[in-house]
Order: sequence, then structure tokens, then C-alpha cells
Amino acid sequence: MKKNDRSFWALMTTQFLGAFNDNVFQIVIALLITHWMSTEAARSLVAVSGAVFAAPFLMFSLGAGRLADRWSKARVVVAAKGVDLAVVALLVAGLLMKSVPVLLCGLFLLGAQSAFFSPAKYGLLPELKDEAALPTANALLNVASFVAILTGTIAGTFLTHHIGVVALLTATVAVVSLAAAFAIERVPPANPGQILKWNPFPDLRDNWRLIRGDRALRLSLLASGWFWFIGGVLHLNMLVYVKQIMGLSDKVSGVLLISLVIGIALGSLLAGRLSRQKVELGLVPLGAVGVSLFTLDLYFAHTSLFRAMADVAFLGVSAGIFIIPLSTLIQIRSPKTDRGRILATGNLLSFIAILLSSGFLWLMSGVFKADPAQVFLVLGVLSFAATVGIVWYLPQAMVRLGLFLLTNVIYRIRVVGQENIPATGPALLVPNHVSYADPFLVGGATSRWIRFMMFRQMFELPFIHPFVKFMDVIPISPTDSPKRILGSLLAARRRLEEGHVTCIFAEGAVTRLGQTLGFRKGFERIVKGLDVPIIPVHLDRVWGSIFSFEREKFIWKMPRQIPYPVTVSFGKPLPSTVKSDEVRQAVLELGSRAFEHRLANLKPLHQFFFRQARRQWRVEAVVDTTGARLSYGRLATASILMSRRLRKVLPEDKHVGVLLPPGAAGAIANLALLFDGRVPVNLNYSLGRAVIDQICRAAGVTKIITARKMLETLKWGEDPRMVFLEDVPRPGKLLGAFSYIAFKFLPARLVERGVVPRSDAKMTDLATLLFTSGSTGVPKGVMLTHANIHANIQGLQETYQLTAKDTILGVLPFFHSFGYTATLWLPLLTGCRAAYHRSPLEGVAIKKLIKETGATVLLATPTFLQMWMKKFTREDVASLRFVLTGAEKLHLPFAREFTETLGVPILEGTAPRNCRPRCA
Repeated sequence: MKKNDRSFWALMTTQFLGAFNDNVFQIVIALLITHWMSTEAARSLVAVSGAVFAAPFLMFSLGAGRLADRWSKARVVVAAKGVDLAVVALLVAGLLMKSVPVLLCGLFLLGAQSAFFSPAKYGLLPELKDEAALPTANALLNVASFVAILTGTIAGTFLTHHIGVVALLTATVAVVSLAAAFAIERVPPANPGQILKWNPFPDLRDNWRLIRGDRALRLSLLASGWFWFIGGVLHLNMLVYVKQIMGLSDKVSGVLLISLVIGIALGSLLAGRLSRQKVELGLVPLGAVGVSLFTLDLYFAHTSLFRAMADVAFLGVSAGIFIIPLSTLIQIRSPKTDRGRILATGNLLSFIAILLSSGFLWLMSGVFKADPAQVFLVLGVLSFAATVGIVWYLPQAMVRLGLFLLTNVIYRIRVVGQENIPATGPALLVPNHVSYADPFLVGGATSRWIRFMMFRQMFELPFIHPFVKFMDVIPISPTDSPKRILGSLLAARRRLEEGHVTCIFAEGAVTRLGQTLGFRKGFERIVKGLDVPIIPVHLDRVWGSIFSFEREKFIWKMPRQIPYPVTVSFGKPLPSTVKSDEVRQAVLELGSRAFEHRLANLKPLHQFFFRQARRQWRVEAVVDTTGARLSYGRLATASILMSRRLRKVLPEDKHVGVLLPPGAAGAIANLALLFDGRVPVNLNYSLGRAVIDQICRAAGVTKIITARKMLETLKWGEDPRMVFLEDVPRPGKLLGAFSYIAFKFLPARLVERGVVPRSDAKMTDLATLLFTSGSTGVPKGVMLTHANIHANIQGLQETYQLTAKDTILGVLPFFHSFGYTATLWLPLLTGCRAAYHRSPLEGVAIKKLIKETGATVLLATPTFLQMWMKKFTREDVASLRFVLTGAEKLHLPFAREFTETLGVPILEGTAPRNCRPRCA
């Protein structure tokens, strides 16, 4: 565990235990007073005890903030917890003596130590955690606080008449809390020269002057105060609402308050998770709307306890979502040297808001004679008005909400290198340009407000012009006059000089091919002479989304999946003297590293195929020249059932040989072995039986899946090692039909765990073992993992833009890396149809298969293409979009001749032998 992690958890422990003790004492004292005195006197003293506990927050908060800036905040925490231990002793003595004056004095001191603890506590978070971790840290601290309130209240209620237990429990808690405080890292003082002032009125004036200059900070503090105002009204009004309006007992009001506390805790955790390591202001209006709606519904929910509980719980969730980004923003925007003062001012505003909530209730019930349900109605309306005010005065929050919804509903963003964006000051972002959603993805990946440069024709479109103008977008176009282009570049330069983050898409256009275009040099002129970091940005996997030109369409295509996974990578800052080619190279390097993150969203080959099949269950997946025609659903069902049958006839060997040509049977055998947790070893039957025996010994293969027709073709005799597909029992029609339906509609994970429990695998596990042809000696084994195959399929798909309308004609055997990757897995993982023929030497049969299936992609080696070209005509291959070659060098003269003769372009992929069929 890192040192600052230990400090954070020590702070969490201190906060939880301190809040727990506070609530135990408040409840115990309030309940004992009601037993010691008459009803009227007890009511007065209970009210006085609450005021006595709250008074120090009003008196000492501002001075405590200055103290937190002047001293090490960790030292302040230790001092506060030391005082807490002494106060606990005083309160225990007061309980034993049944002395109300001693108890009131103890409550005052308890409130005072909490007032000094609070700004140090929240001020420590930014010093222990970086900005990316702050939302989660605030969420956890919030959860600790509310869980402590809940458990402290419950413990105090049950222990009221057990003073000895209360004394032992609270003393132990105070000692452990102090010990935890000592474990917090001693951070240096933020402002040792801070002058201590204890008069709250001029201090509040000075602090407000400090806050007033930062609009976002000022509004965040006021919005935080509104949170506590609503909480105060809910807490006080709930008791009367349950008794007067719902006609239920006081215990029910306790249940509703518990629901509220649990909701706030869950909402805080949710906000921390949704913030994705940044301050997500978009959650503020979302939470505010939720608070308004559920508060309003309490007016109508009094006839149903379940509905009221649901309203209160979801109101709490919304409140948690609302407060966490505000708390984080206040910590980040507060200058380090005055952070304690600003946080203390926030505490003071919160307590003023709580006092105002009491005045609001008095006004509603005493003056306007409103019942508790009507109070919730008015509070809900006021909450809506406050939400409108937040959007009006802090419109960035609404823009952030739009970005949040886009990047969390339509897309699922992974952000890498966010720490490379400076928290303050200027920076120039230079990303690749893959789609029209790129600005939203870049903007949604950071909490900084970014000034984008935009194509002028888009900027001037009437339906987006008001929005982009509000966003301070800078229009530019290559068709502009030189003077106008210069004006746009100078405008971007001014934004940087003002300390803003600016973004330019240096390619100058959205790519139509999925590949990064050349970078223009305009940004060099923007930063010339400025000391501004240039940050390369790479957007990965955006090619393929509906906002890209993948599949040669924009918008008008079905999304491949929702949410669509995207990785936004921010590189290390580059100096402003860097050239455009160097920035482009840095962006490309980010792209190569981002490729690794794709694997985190992928599953092993057979599991990925199963999920692909469930999306296209009735779509034809495989046809071959034996007459087999299988939909994705039938192929998946046959493979899973075959895996169960093979388990009964195969030993426990990990490696199993496969001696089958390209076709439906070969695909089923490979899939079935993976579903059974085995590794298929496709054997190169062109090498002869002696070499096959040698390969089997090297790979530890004791069983080979094959077919008698295959042996007849090879003119080989049967072998005890061979398991013939013809001999494997087939499932009955009833079992087959039931499995076909169940595998489609049952959860995929349930099918895998229940039907093929050995199918679990990791991406780093072996997917196949291939052997070289032995051209340089003894055949050598090449181990390929699921990640290896996936990486190549991803590259092929991104480059060649295959769709479900494509039919890939494969004749290359599965024992070769090209055949195994492109012939077998490329169609199965991309949703294409595969058309197979057993031998690449039979050109006439291949020509016939192309025409019958309307094949759009042909996989072959240059040698086979030369054989086929003499037998093919333009009409025979009219359906082909392109031919993809690999495994051998494609000579340019032949490529030209083939294209000129048949009218089909040839695309070449190259890679190290038996490693991958296409690296470039």
C-alpha cells in the first residue's frame, strides 16, 4: 500500500470514528434528558443541546480554516483528536453524574473540536490524493460520514440506559481515532504566514472577497449550502410528515431517515464511480433534477409507505450525486495557501443553511399554515428553481451533463494519461481526427474547459452555431483567405495566452479510411514563441462508431454495440518548438499502446464468438462445398454440444490434434476444443505422415480429430490416435432443438458455466499451437494466444472494414497462421459469412463457389492467385470487393496484371513467418 493510501485510510478511520462518537453522545444525551426531566423541560433542553453542539461551528469555523492553512493539516487533525479524547472523558463523567451543565459543556467542546477538524479533514484530501483520485476519495469520505451517523444513531438508541457500555465504547473509539490520526502523513503547512483571526464577521468578509473572484468556486459553495438546507428541512419535516400525514409511528420516520442516509451513501459512491477520475460537473444538474422530482413526489406519496421509502432513498442517491462533484471542485479550485479558509467558509455557509432550514419550516408551518406534505411540495418547487439557477449561472454544468450522457450512454470511455493535462494553465491538445464526435470525446475525457478549433462550414450551420459559439469554438477553414486563417490562428493563440486549454485537429479533416492523415503545420504558428505544452492525444476505436465514415457511411448505419468502447490517450507534454511530424509520430505511438487496452474489453475467442453468434443467431455463418450450411446459432449450438461429446472420448490431454480441411467440420472441431478448455493443434497434412508423427510427439498430442473422408483423400490408413467425427454420437433432435433455443435466450455466462464449465480462459492463454512447414529444418511450434489472434483480427477489421454483408471465401488450411486467423476466425468474430472449399488447388470449384455465394473477399497467397487467374473471368469474380494476400511476397507486376485482367484490387498483408498474417 502506498504511503498516501495509508494516510487516506487513516483519515477515513478518524472521520468515521469521530462522527460515530458525536452521534452516540447526541442521541444518548437527548434521550436521557427526556427521562431525567419533565416533558416541557426536556423538550427545551434537547433543543438547547442541539444549539450548544452547533454553536462552535458558527463561532470557530473561520478561525479553524486559517489554522488549517498555517499549520500542517495532519497536525491539526491530531490536536483535534487529542482534544476529542479529553471531551469524551468529560461527557462520560457528566453521564455518570447525571449533570446537565457538564453534558452541555461537553457537547460544546465536542462541537468545537469538530469545527477545527472539518477544514483540516477536507483540506487534507487534495494533499494526499491527486486530482484524478479526488472524486472517489470524497465519495468514500462522504460514505464514512453518513454510515457513522447511521450506526452512531442506532448505537446511541440501544445503549441509552447502559452508561458503562457507552463509556467503554466511546473511550475505545476515541483512542483508536487518535491512533489513526497519528498514522496520517505529516504534510507541510500550506501557508505558515497565515494570520490567525477569531472575529468571524470581518473574517467572513475577507474570505468572501477571496472567493468572489472565482465564479465556479462561489457558485459551488452556494450550491453546497443548498444541499445542507434541503437536508435540514428533510430531517426536521420527516418526523412530522410521518406522524401527521401518514399516521404512522415515530419508528417509521427513523426507517425513512435511514433510507435517506443509505441513499446518500450509495449516491456518493455512484458519483465517485461516474466521475471517472475527474471533476464531473455534469452530475450536478442530474442530481439536482433528481432531488427536485423525488421531493415533489413526497407530496403525493403519503398513502404508500413503500413509495415514500423509495422517494426518500432515491432522493438520497440524487443528493449524493449532486454533492460529490461540488465538494471536489471546491477543493481543487481553492488556492492551496487559502484552502483551509475557503473550506471553513463553506462549513459556515452550510450551518447557516441548516439554521435557515429551521426558519423555513417555522415560516411554512407557523405563518402559512402549510402541512408537512405541502412543505415538501414547496421545497420541490424551490429545488427546481435552484436547478434552473445552477444551469443559468453555471452553464458549463449543463454542457458537462451533455458530454457525460454522450460519453456514458453512447460511448464507454477509457481515459489514459489524464495526469498529463495540467490542472491549471494553458496547453494545446493535438488529437487524431476519426469522427465528428471527437470533440465531445476529448472534452468528456477531462474536466478542463477546452476551446476547440472547428471547420468553419460546420461552425456556421444554424442548428449548432449558438452552441459552438457559447463553447468559445474558433472557426477555421482551408478555403478561408490567408488573412482570415491568420485571424483564426491568432484567436487560438490568445486563448493560450489567457491560460486556456485549446484543441486543434491538425489533420484538417475527418479521416475517410480510418488511418491517421498527415498533420498540417498551423499549430506550429499558434504556439511559436509561447512556453505552452503540446499534448498529443489519440482516439482509439472511434473508427467504427456511427459518427465515423467507417462502412463509407456517416450516421446512417447500425451501431456495432452500445455503449461503444473508446480509449482516449493523453501523451506526455511536448515542447512548443516541436514539429508537426514529431507530434504525429507521438500520436501514432499512443495509438499503438492504446491497442493493448482493447484486449481488456475482449473475451477469449470462443466466448467472443458465442456472443457474436447470439447477436446474429439466424444469420448464415458458414457454407462449404460439402453442402453444409450453418447459421451462427446452429454453428454455436453444434460446437458446444460437440465439446461435451468429445469430452467423453478424449483423454485429459491439453493439446488435441485436428486433421480436417477448411470447412464447417473443421470450424466446429476447433470451436468445440476451445469450449472444452483444450488447445487445438491443426496438423499440416501436406507434410506427410512421418512429419505429422514427429509434430504430435513434440506437441504431446495423443488424439487427433479427423474424418474418414479426409483419410481417403490423403490415402492414409487409420490410426489408434484418431477420433473420427463420424463415430461421435450426434444429439437427438429434441436435445438439439432445446439447446438451440436455450443457448440463444439464457445468459451467455450461464451457458458457459453450466454447459461448458471448462470454457473459461484468459486472454493470455494459448489458443492454438501451429507448426512451421519445416522449410528451414524440423517444423517448429508457434504458440499463439487468444490475445495474439484478437489483436490481428482487430487490425484486419479496422483496415478492411468488413461488415455482416461480406462473405469471405477461404481455401487456406487452418494449419497455417493465415488460414487459422483470417480463414477461420476473421469471419466468425466480425459477423461475416465464411465460404469454404477443402483445397486451394481446385480453381474451377473455387470459381463456382464465388459465384454461388456472392463472395466479396477472397483470401489467398500469390501462388494460388497465379493458378486461378487463368481460370477466372471478370464475370466469375464480379462480386469480389478485393483480394487479400499474405504468407508470400506479392510482386507488383503480377498485382497490376491481376487487377487489370479481372478488375479486382489486391491488398497485401505482411508479417514474420507463422506469427501473424498481416502486420501492414
